Amino acid sequence: MENDIKERIVAGKKLGFRIYSLTKSSETTLYLASKLLLEHYSKDKYLTTYYTILKDLTINAIKANHKRLFFEDHSLNIQNSRDYEEGMPQYKKTMTSDGQNSYDFRAKERGVQVAVQITHSADGIMTTVTNNSQITAHEESRIRSALLHALNYDDILAYYRDRRDDEEGEGLGLGLAVILLKAEGIDPGLFRIFSQNGETTARFEIPFTSSYKPSR
Repeated sequence: MENDIKERIVAGKKLGFRIYSLTKSSETTLYLASKLLLEHYSKDKYLTTYYTILKDLTINAIKANHKRLFFEDHSLNIQNSRDYEEGMPQYKKTMTSDGQNSYDFRAKERGVQVAVQITHSADGIMTTVTNNSQITAHEESRIRSALLHALNYDDILAYYRDRRDDEEGEGLGLGLAVILLKAEGIDPGLFRIFSQNGETTARFEIPFTSSYKPSR
């Protein structure tokens, strides 16, 4: 695995990973790819920030897929506000350790995955984390609120303290990404979330040089 990743990095090829659950193996693979990539460009100073954001976005994407499967299993329309309000308490109750393991298996069985793709060059890196579940209007509103709120913070602990009542938790992780990028002097506008064609993608970019051209 390590040699394959190194070869792709040296050749300037995109890195891609398919993940159904965050096992120890997939976690190790993501960390290894992060480390080798940043070391290759002598930018390992970003390793903690980069990997923290990547791991958190991956966890959020896996949870989103599990939520979608749960709603389908219970004949609830996740895009319908009434069904959403009815299903969320049941979903939270189900997602104990055993429930989590059950949906890890179901995701793989039904081909519901998270796709991580990393495009890189000497000028910077762009990473996307895509899941098979389109965000609802309710989730989109909450995400926008969390991201806007995070722009007002430089201290992660203060942000968590003030947002500890976030009803589902994902907003906290997205805010964390914004604060971490700001701490590195990176424009938080280089972190985006968008949803289309039944999928949701979180994208973040880290420029290495002034020549880097952000994705639009």
